[in-house]
Amino acid sequence: REFLTLFGGPVMGQITARIDWMTNGGERLLQEIRTMRLYNLPETSRYVDVSSQLFATEGDVVFGDTKEGGFPFIRVNEQINGYHTGQITSSTGESGERRLFGKEADWVDYSGKIYVSPEKGFVEAGISLFVHPRYRDYSSRWFVRDYGPFTSSNFHFYGGYTLKAHRSITFCHRIYLHEGSAITGKVKERYREYACPVEAEWV
Repeated sequence: REFLTLFGGPVMGQITARIDWMTNGGERLLQEIRTMRLYNLPETSRYVDVSSQLFATEGDVVFGDTKEGGFPFIRVNEQINGYHTGQITSSTGESGERRLFGKEADWVDYSGKIYVSPEKGFVEAGISLFVHPRYRDYSSRWFVRDYGPFTSSNFHFYGGYTLKAHRSITFCHRIYLHEGSAITGKVKERYREYACPVEAEWV
């Protein structure tokens, strides 16, 4: 519908948009305020913070019991899915689809070997999704599959969800793209920085 914030700079850039969710008939179901903040980091990594606030502006909104949705919903490059070189790990120390599907975790990482260029060949790299600890109500049980999709915000495990009229729900995540595996990419340490940031104090 409109951009509320749109800027870039040497440290970060941000896009905040007001989005209308519409029916096929053109009627509004709900309104979303979505913020994406991208940080300027060394070439070996990237942070993208994603926040989605959903407002039931028109009445109750029913999210069905579907597996194919999430805030955000990521599908990895086929080269690093679980059927190829990919290794799926989580903050619980477990690994693999069978041990992670439907389980709670603070983060999940998908890492493997991916082809970059004729000069570099294959490199190890991955993508992690972090759940902000303040917004865990419907954001900590993971839909994760060997064929590539994963999300933490999925109503499938709750039999669907109804957002009551004039109420809202918020999802906050960080996407972390990194070189190396979950261990060499220091996913655990990066999540700790996200969940418990150091607060600056002027003296």
